[in-house]
Amino acid sequence: VNSRDITYLDHVLLVCSDGVWEFMEAKEAVDLVNKHPPAQAMKAAEVLAKESWDRWIREEGGAVVDDITVVLVYLQQQTKPPP
Repeated sequence: VNSRDITYLDHVLLVCSDGVWEFMEAKEAVDLVNKHPPAQAMKAAEVLAKESWDRWIREEGGAVVDDITVVLVYLQQQTKPPP
C-alpha cells in the first residue's frame, strides 16, 4: 500500500489492471485520458481500455486477451499552485 498527499499538480487518478500497464506507459495513459474533459470520464476510460486491448491483440498476434480494467477519477481542475 502506498500513500501520498495530493497536490495541485495531481488532476487524475488511474487505477488499472495489468492489461493496461503491460502495454502502455503511465505517461501515455495520462496523455490519452487528458484528451477528454472530466464530463467525458467514461469515454476517456473506454478509449484507454480500447487502446490497451488493441495493443494486446497486436502484441500477442490475436491470442486471447485477459482482463482490462480502467478506473478513472478526475481529482481537480486547478493548474496553478494555491496562493
